Parts: sequence; structure tokens; C-alpha cells
Amino acid sequence: FSNRFKCYEYPEAQITYVEIPTVGEGYTGAIPVTITGKNLLAYEITSQYSNLSNINYISNTEATAEIDCNNSVGSHLVTINCGKATGTATYNVIEAEKCFSVGDILFTDGTRVKVEDVQYGVPDEQISKAFGVIASTIYGGVVGKAVGLQKGTNLIWAPYGTTGYNKNFKEIQGTTTSGDMDGSDNWDYICSEDPTGSANAATNYPAFNFVNTYGITAGLTGTGYENGWYLPAIAELDVVYDNRSIIQESLDVVGGFTIGTSYYWSSSQYASDGRIAYELNFSNGKVGANGLKFHNYNVLVLRAFNAQ
Repeated sequence: FSNRFKCYEYPEAQITYVEIPTVGEGYTGAIPVTITGKNLLAYEITSQYSNLSNINYISNTEATAEIDCNNSVGSHLVTINCGKATGTATYNVIEAEKCFSVGDILFTDGTRVKVEDVQYGVPDEQISKAFGVIASTIYGGVVGKAVGLQKGTNLIWAPYGTTGYNKNFKEIQGTTTSGDMDGSDNWDYICSEDPTGSANAATNYPAFNFVNTYGITAGLTGTGYENGWYLPAIAELDVVYDNRSIIQESLDVVGGFTIGTSYYWSSSQYASDGRIAYELNFSNGKVGANGLKFHNYNVLVLRAFNAQ
């Protein structure tokens, strides 16, 4: 009876880490905030920023939110509160000229030609050093995803009857707007789900094998750009399609492949049928969910680069 009216005391919250990405000058979208800690569900998450929004309590130890960008170049301190707990993070806004733009040409000596300068040509001595063209950007160009200069043709995702063909890889299910939006770790997931088949990728996953060996076949060994290439998720492939005209102009300057109007594989699994992966028709931009994995389509490769 003595405990009948005892007040319940909420455990104290802790904020152990706050992460906010760098953005480019001129970026106008919301910036994601990731908050890690303990007992976050016990209190409201707030900030000195009145524009902290879309707070999502993922668990008692993780939450996400968004803030509007202070677009002045430099570092900006953000303080996050949860009960008596306080966490801080600094995000940077970097100058526009340091950021990537779609169409920028990248060279193995670490230099690049901005898309606005492509029309003036690229020096002959630079042409042989070209290895990629920026196909999409994130956070105002702080991250650029480059397409390689070579494509694979008539490649299958997985042969009929194999584990890769029949299995529904749930963690890489995605569409152009939801689910898995970044294909950079999709091959690692496939390897974890099918270690036997993926050990012989040339036979069991030809499209992925082209990507996995791209750095070698494209002559990038020893340049620092041999690794990191991947088969894009369908959302990323869709952005390449949207930007194809600018990308092609730069590819033509350095002797890259012709994007054309054929089908291209993505690394995204179709949710309703394990035998199907998403493909994109570059003649009309339509995303297909009829790409049985033994079909022969083209493959392009992506790699992410940080402007800093």
C-alpha cells in the first residue's frame, strides 16, 4: 500500500552522437539529422533551431529529424536536447565551386573539368586520363556519383534456376521512391545471402561481375579508382536517365560509351517475385518489373566521390 502513490521517474536520456552531413552552397533542401543515445523515447527532442522538423523516433536509442540549411559558407553548430541531455554537431556548407555538377569530367590525376567548360574542349593530354562523368549529385553537389566510361552489354543478372535467380533478396528491394535507394552495398548483401553462388560471380552473377571487375578492365589499376564501382539501385538508375543528355555530352568529349535507348539492369530486387530485378528502358524512361533475371540487358557502373 505504501507504494500505491509512488511517482514513476523516467530514466534520464543520453545523447551520445549527432550526425549532420556537409552540404553545398545554394542547397535548398532539408538536411537530415541522426541522433544516437539512450532513453530517447522518454522525452521530446528539441533544438535551438525552431525549424527542427520531421522528428522520427526509430527506437529508444536512435532518432532522425531534419533542419533547414543555413546557406552561408562555413561551419554551423546545432544543439539537440532530449530531457536534460544535450548533444551537438557541426555541419559545413562548402563553396559552390568546390561542389560537383552533373556532367563534370573526372581524371585519374585528381583534376576535373566542370560541365560549363566541357563545350570549350578538354586538352588532348587529359583525354587519356578521363575515367568518369558525374551522373548525379547529393546535398548540393557535395557528393557526386560518377558513371564509368565503359558499359557492359548483353549481361544477365543471374542464370535460370540458380539461387540468385530464385531467391528474393529482401534487403535490396526498392523502387524509384522507396526502399533500397543506394546500390553501393547491394552486392555485399547478395554475397551474405548466397556465399556459394557469389564466390563464382562470373558464372552466377554476370552483371555484378562486370561491375566488380570494372576497375581492372577499364585500366584503373593503381590509380586509386580501381575499387568502389557498383551496379546502381533502380532509383539511382532513374536519375541517370533523367540526366542522360548532359552526361552523354561529356562522355562524347572523352570517348565514353553511348547510353542509347536499350534496357539497363539495376541492382534492385522486385518485391513480389524473386525471379525479377528492376530494369529501366532508356528509350522511354519506363521502369520495368518484368526483368526476369536471365534476360540480357546492358550495365553501367557508378562510383561515389566526395567533393572534399
